Amino acid sequence: MSNELAPVEYKTESGNAITLSPDDVKTYLTKGNGHVTDSELLIYMQQCKNYKLDPFAHDVHLVKYSDDQPATVIIGKDAFQKRADNNPQYDGMESGVVYVSNGELKRRKGALVVPGDALVGAWAIVYRKDREHPTHVEVSLSEYDTGKSNWKRMPATMIVKVAKAQALREAFPNLFSGLYDESEIADASDNRGRQRRDQPANAEVLDISAPPTPGKQQEFGSKLRELKDMGLSVASVKSWCKEEYGHDIEELNDSEIDDAMEYIDQIMKEAVVEGQTVDIDAGEGSATVDEGNVGGAASCELLDEDIEF
Repeated sequence: MSNELAPVEYKTESGNAITLSPDDVKTYLTKGNGHVTDSELLIYMQQCKNYKLDPFAHDVHLVKYSDDQPATVIIGKDAFQKRADNNPQYDGMESGVVYVSNGELKRRKGALVVPGDALVGAWAIVYRKDREHPTHVEVSLSEYDTGKSNWKRMPATMIVKVAKAQALREAFPNLFSGLYDESEIADASDNRGRQRRDQPANAEVLDISAPPTPGKQQEFGSKLRELKDMGLSVASVKSWCKEEYGHDIEELNDSEIDDAMEYIDQIMKEAVVEGQTVDIDAGEGSATVDEGNVGGAASCELLDEDIEF
């Protein structure tokens, strides 16, 4: 039984002491409807220890959608980048979209796709100081696009995340072998531990939500202020959060806030491209933002021009 497995104790790369028990994993850190086995618990706990990841800071979690599918260890997007940044041989990364325009296959840095472009994939290049040639990866949108959730709303952002994760894994296999970004797993974004509109009413779902950290709340408040300063409505973000997670914008956890901020970035990029401005209704379109926790609005930069390899 799972309670026969001993807890693991270790320190993260930032020096935080972690004690991780099988009950912690099953109760707080597992997503999906499947029941994890003892061996899957053991593998997950050992990977957390070996890679010095903090599961309670959303660095990594375990996903198992059904009993007839194996569990998968999913690493958070910030954890991927933090591990790369901490490696002395890491020398930066470039990434962007692959698209067809006027019948010609092109590449562009960033995740911007303008009207008339047909998105077909993404690319990423990782540089190492100890290698003469960088690691270059390209991925096809058709192999990952589920047509649901974030893939439906911001496919460019999602497919670029896949390319970046794969490039980092190929460039640093000792750091990322066996670890996957959530965007690489089919339907991962539809299994967040909460019952969604397309799930049956009797579906068994684990609620692993946690209150957002103050730092994340402050970051989100700044992003909402930036949106409003561009003359765009916060109401659309509130509606998106309600549809996506089934609860109000004030109830988002850290992981959901990250997704919401990506959605806001996508709205702002599209508005810049289209020259769009939206009148904000002072009542319905407003959101509660702590003025003391909100910094100045950041500028919205257009991404680099098209590049060719």
